[in-house]
Amino acid sequence: GVQRLQRILLVEDEQAHAEHIARAFESRHIQVELTTSSSLKKARNLIDEGLQPDLVITDWVLPDGRGHELLYGHEEHNAFPIIIMTSHGNEQVAVEAMKAGALDYVVKSRVTLSNLPTAAERVYREWGYGQERKNAVREVRKSEARIKTILKTMQAGVVMVAAQTRVITDVNRMAATMFGAPKELIIGKVCHEFLCPVKRGECLPLDLGQTMDNTEREMLTAKGRRVPILKSATPVVLNGREYLLESFIDISEPKRTREE
Repeated sequence: GVQRLQRILLVEDEQAHAEHIARAFESRHIQVELTTSSSLKKARNLIDEGLQPDLVITDWVLPDGRGHELLYGHEEHNAFPIIIMTSHGNEQVAVEAMKAGALDYVVKSRVTLSNLPTAAERVYREWGYGQERKNAVREVRKSEARIKTILKTMQAGVVMVAAQTRVITDVNRMAATMFGAPKELIIGKVCHEFLCPVKRGECLPLDLGQTMDNTEREMLTAKGRRVPILKSATPVVLNGREYLLESFIDISEPKRTREE
């Protein structure tokens, strides 16, 4: 889950406003470590020296630049969310602030400065959920990349099957060769047209909940020939959907030799 807001960097060159914001956090009994800086340069130095703020609240106009410039150099790593404050309401400034990556925009007044603690907690919570979503997408992409590598490099036939629909979503070159059909004609077909031609409700991993590890089964080629195979099936989850990663080898020769 999202962590608690602990460290805030306040970039504000007007002492009275900085003190008002500090008092607002104290009055709400929100336990945060509030570090104040009066310029962009000082704020950057604090960050370079190891300050890792959970959130930055900054004035839009500072003695040495614009508040959103703090994001530059940190955007790639998504180091922190940022709230922009201005002394005068201006729609163009609001648009620029949001485009620059700010998560909220506040026009200074006694009321809005007093309510900054609430805005800060909301922005930090939204930021945390956004980071969780990004991390989830990143993990899904890593999983997809690993599976694509497996599909390309394995010397066995490999097939990806959508668990709910039983439809083949991907095959490697070896599987296509063993099936005797181009990849384009295999993807989109129900797996039982090629692998383990069994009736609906009799699939070992999907219907009967049995693990398959080096189990002898049969596959069907595109021409209808039955070929004995040694097959394994592993359940995987990608992007919230369940799949079976099935790998198999042709055991025609070993089986013939064994029978002889």
